[in-house]
Amino acid sequence: MAAGIDYDALKRGGFMHQRPVEYFSLRLGIVGGTVTAGQLSAILEVSKKYGWGYIHLTSRQGIGIPFIQYEDIDAVKSELATGGVSPGASGPRVRTITACQYVGTPASTLRS
Repeated sequence: MAAGIDYDALKRGGFMHQRPVEYFSLRLGIVGGTVTAGQLSAILEVSKKYGWGYIHLTSRQGIGIPFIQYEDIDAVKSELATGGVSPGASGPRVRTITACQYVGTPASTLRS
C-alpha cells in the first residue's frame, strides 16, 4: 500500500483497493438497478478512458468500474458527475436499494 493514501476514506466513497496494488475499483450509486442510456454512456466512457474498458455488474444490481489508478480518481468522479452518475459506498454501510426491474414500468409494456 502506498504511503499517504487514506484507503478507508476512499472505500467510504466507493473506491475499493484492488490487486494489483496500483488500482482501485469504483462502486457506483445505482438505485434499484436502473440507469439511463446517458448514464450508461458516461460509465462506458469513463471505463474506457480511466479503466481497462470493463464494467462489473454486481449481484446487488449495481455497477463497478475496475482498474482505476489513484491519480485519476478526481477526474473519474468529475466526469461521472457530468453524466449524472455518483460513486456509491462499500464496506459496512447502508447498501443501495435493490428492486424489481418492472416497478414503475407502465403495465402496457409488460408481457404476460
